[in-house]
Amino acid sequence: MTAPLSALSLTLISSPGEGQHLIVDGLTPLQALLDATPHTPPLLQDLLQLGEITWQYRNETTVASALSGGAPAIPWLVGLAAWGGAVLLSDDQEIPTEAYLARKAGARRAEGLRIPVKRENRTWGEAHVSITPSDRPIVLAVAMLEWDGETIASAGLAIHGVSKQGVLVIPEIETWVGASQPDAAALAEQAAAH
Repeated sequence: MTAPLSALSLTLISSPGEGQHLIVDGLTPLQALLDATPHTPPLLQDLLQLGEITWQYRNETTVASALSGGAPAIPWLVGLAAWGGAVLLSDDQEIPTEAYLARKAGARRAEGLRIPVKRENRTWGEAHVSITPSDRPIVLAVAMLEWDGETIASAGLAIHGVSKQGVLVIPEIETWVGASQPDAAALAEQAAAH
């Protein structure tokens, strides 16, 4: 049974031309995103259950804490960046997830998230190369493709591995917009392997 969104510190909003978005308060525990079925995109729900992200971690860790770079939340952060999530800042501005994770927000704090709700025309995939003994992916890639018929309308690809930059969003994927390409899972597998 799912709880009402208001009880989970979540709000569903609609934007003309942009569809529905889930607004998540920064003090919301990660578990609330799993409890918000069907509003939380399935990709993000799956990544919240990957590897070291235990039930206890999801209940004790807020969205704002996870955004500060906690290692267990990295798969979810990679998915959030690929999905097109934005971090809501303390000065009422928003910044793409990957920019916030790259510390481009300056002294502004994360106050919450804006997450596009799953649309029927989105496909996604996740792939990882090897895992540590504690089930943490060594290299993780997440891809999202939004389709207009058989043509890609928008795309997102985020990768995490051993690097100083943490979560990387690959801008070259935008060159796929307007093309007809393989599915998102194949794209993620290809990215993780390279």
